[in-house]
Amino acid sequence: MVILESIGKEIKEEKEMVEWLKEVRLLPFSKMTQKDEEEALNLINKYESGTNKKDISQADVKLIAFAKRNAFIVVSEEAKQFEPPKNLGHYKIPLICQKEKVRCINLLKFLQENKIIVG
Repeated sequence: MVILESIGKEIKEEKEMVEWLKEVRLLPFSKMTQKDEEEALNLINKYESGTNKKDISQADVKLIAFAKRNAFIVVSEEAKQFEPPKNLGHYKIPLICQKEKVRCINLLKFLQENKIIVG
């Protein structure tokens, strides 16, 4: 499991989360390569990321690009969209993953598949 630096910036506000990430040795955050950044820029342009506040964040699109280039799975709690919005910027993580052929699962599915017991 890896966490991208761009996502890590959002997490740093959550002190308890950062402490847990240190405990489970998920820090430091992973960095994107030049090729990852190029793929991210392509997807940012394709999905019109960040042109207004309701659009998918560029950090989320970078995560998808990183997963696509490195054959990783994206874990997201965003709801699936069964009807694609007309505005590409309003696509959520699961829909972009589907369009880009990146596997996307929720946290429960991740825990189950990795036989992680919480409690």
